[in-house]
Amino acid sequence: MKIVAMGLDDALLNVGGTSFKGNHSSKEAYCGLKLGCFRPYIDDWPTLVFECGVSKSEIRLRADASWWLQNSQEEVKIVLVVKVSEEDRKIELEQWEMDTGTDPHATRARPGGSRRLTRAQKVTIVAPLGSGAVATAPFSLNFNKIFLRDPEPAKGEKDIVFSKEELEERFAEHVWKFY
Repeated sequence: MKIVAMGLDDALLNVGGTSFKGNHSSKEAYCGLKLGCFRPYIDDWPTLVFECGVSKSEIRLRADASWWLQNSQEEVKIVLVVKVSEEDRKIELEQWEMDTGTDPHATRARPGGSRRLTRAQKVTIVAPLGSGAVATAPFSLNFNKIFLRDPEPAKGEKDIVFSKEELEERFAEHVWKFY
């Protein structure tokens, strides 16, 4: 809805069901979004990937996030991991990205940083809703990383931000209605 409000509803294409080839394996995203204008071909990587799981372990979901970020040669900019725990009535939403870290072994002769997998954000939503259950909010997605350009504020373009209320009332209620 936020992307539609910015007039960008036709900018992103869902690549769900498309298999992407990595260095030694291939993978399908639960959902992936790519720019139709910059990445029009079937094998063009998405900029945003969703990895979701109810029965998958947290370790497995993070390994999936790592796969997308490392095998895409950094064409995938953000992986959103959604972990639903029916038993705990909890939803964890994590944003994973590649980040430049400092190399503790860097010297003047060999300067450098390395790219590393980084959890940029995490939100935990615990049922029952409306009880202040969102641990951290807002949850924000960087416009530049999804659309591969700066936003145009005059057109209403900006980072996609989800408030505590939106996470509880829209996202969590939608998830729990199926459990």
